[in-house]
Amino acid sequence: MTGASSLGLAMAKRLQQESAGVAITGRSWTTLGEAGAAMGNEALAIQADVAKLQELGKFYAEISQKLGKIDLLFAEETLDVCAVDGFILEIREALRSLKRRCSGPKCMRRC
Repeated sequence: MTGASSLGLAMAKRLQQESAGVAITGRSWTTLGEAGAAMGNEALAIQADVAKLQELGKFYAEISQKLGKIDLLFAEETLDVCAVDGFILEIREALRSLKRRCSGPKCMRRC
């Protein structure tokens, strides 16, 4: 989940209720800390600016290390140029993660 407030946080909580491993991110430690506290110890909270490729790479590396594969990306962004860039970077990195797990013409059905 990117965006550790409002809709992103609500989705993260719901997925957590369904026993999913959840990682949340946000630029602000304050907001991220509040979201992490609201979700309990099971959520992985990572401070990162998803519009910055280097931070996004670290975000996905930590997710892979601590939670394993990525099955779902929920990108909550505001509509400004930086957010659009961040959204595109997020999608690209998530697809790379999926690509490492899948190969061949039936990839999307298996994933």
